[in-house]
Amino acid sequence: MLFLVLFVSLFFSSSYCLQAEIAVVVEPGLRECFHQYLISGLNMETDYQVISGGELDITYWITTPSNRILFTETKKQGGQFQFKSEETGEYRFCLDNSFSRFAKKQVFFYLSSNDDFIDPNFPQSAVDSLNHAAKDDLGDLTDKLSNFQDLFNRVNTNLERAQHVQKLFQVYELSDRSHLEDLFVRVNFWSIINILVMVLVGAIQVFMIRSLFEDKSKIGRVLRGDVAQTKSRLGL
Repeated sequence: MLFLVLFVSLFFSSSYCLQAEIAVVVEPGLRECFHQYLISGLNMETDYQVISGGELDITYWITTPSNRILFTETKKQGGQFQFKSEETGEYRFCLDNSFSRFAKKQVFFYLSSNDDFIDPNFPQSAVDSLNHAAKDDLGDLTDKLSNFQDLFNRVNTNLERAQHVQKLFQVYELSDRSHLEDLFVRVNFWSIINILVMVLVGAIQVFMIRSLFEDKSKIGRVLRGDVAQTKSRLGL
């Protein structure tokens, strides 16, 4: 089950491109898997990045509809993988945090394809409206409008990639900030410990020095060697 979903989008343009983004918290000892129906021949791109939690690592793998492992990485902070779907069916993308006993991980996940694709789970009414909008009734201008549409699709694809890169930079910034905040807490903790140790050592030194000049102090007599001298005089 998903515990935190910051953003999910499934975008279909006139060429029916697939784009999905999600941020999820994977609890310790558990894993999260996402399923996406794909047809064969699609050029796919997937990214993942651990934003916060523990050592900023997670295990990630992709399986095909025939349960064949297509890609796997163990205990990584993030990565990018491009592949071409060879089977038609439901692909599974898993984020595994089972190796962690206490730390939960917040992970950003991205999946996209610029190839023509229609998800059968997508409402058919929306697909029909897109098909109707794509029809050209202007006669002789068909070729020109087709060229314009291709150019528009290329521009749209480039803009989507630029937006994806910007979002990845935002994810990297969140990850770095989380790491710096964790270091800040650790530095403050051990600084306080060092200060307390220094104060304790200073107090012990002051106490021992004062004991050297006090005749009634037992510790002072031990430090001065008075006890050994007294025993030697008594013949002990």
